[in-house]
Amino acid sequence: MPLGGKPPEEPAPPIRRRAAASLQRAGEEPTPHPADVRGAREEATRDEETGARMHKEGRQERPSFMTELREGLSYTVKNHFALTILIMNVIWATGGGSINVIFERIGGVYFAGTEGWNPDVAVAMLWTATGFGLTLGMLIARRTSIYLDRKGFNHGFIGWTLIIHGVLFSLAAFMPTLWLFSVIVFVSRAIVGVEYAVQETMFQRSLPDYIRGRISTLDRGAELTMFGLSSYVASGMMFYITPQTLTIISGVLSALAGIVSVSYTHLTLPTSDLV
Repeated sequence: MPLGGKPPEEPAPPIRRRAAASLQRAGEEPTPHPADVRGAREEATRDEETGARMHKEGRQERPSFMTELREGLSYTVKNHFALTILIMNVIWATGGGSINVIFERIGGVYFAGTEGWNPDVAVAMLWTATGFGLTLGMLIARRTSIYLDRKGFNHGFIGWTLIIHGVLFSLAAFMPTLWLFSVIVFVSRAIVGVEYAVQETMFQRSLPDYIRGRISTLDRGAELTMFGLSSYVASGMMFYITPQTLTIISGVLSALAGIVSVSYTHLTLPTSDLV
């Protein structure tokens, strides 16, 4: 440093230079006018009020739940296809509702005692076989549906697969080991999995848009109600019959749904009826 001179200025670090440039640009940008801010706030308020008013008007115009339920029931009674599907699902649920009791008694009690299985493991094996079977059925459902559409065999497929599913499940009662029982459960569930996917696709395609949700809710509600009642009755029957007998009854009742399907020709819909 020269004698009596000023020390040279050190260059500012890069971070300080960028911060100074940002502050300079911010000072050059115009500040929004208060009227503009107030106008934007009023516009947002108007949008909220309009949305609330439209929502309220929409709720007032919608019919009540009981009105929609009556419309769904009326359509189901008049439409033979929808009525047949509803009856099929309710009949199937009379047999399918006992599945929880069957697995608990067959796996957790019978095979746990005769083969020395851990009760929890035995029940888990049956539910695992069920899950894998349903997964396989859903995976092949799309290809199966395409093939059935080309052949025009949807009606026969739904009925006969339900019958085969029920018969197979009844035969599981005669299996001497848990492994064989699980294999039969896997195959029967794979069959009903692909059947359900094909059936539900046909069902949804056949319903008009304005009524589809009501019919689906009615169908699912009736099926689950019967499912619960069947489970309750099956629990009480365990005081009087064996799990194997209950398995046979469950399979036969499930097969009855297929017999209803085969007996009615309403499942064969012309293409013009599909929406």
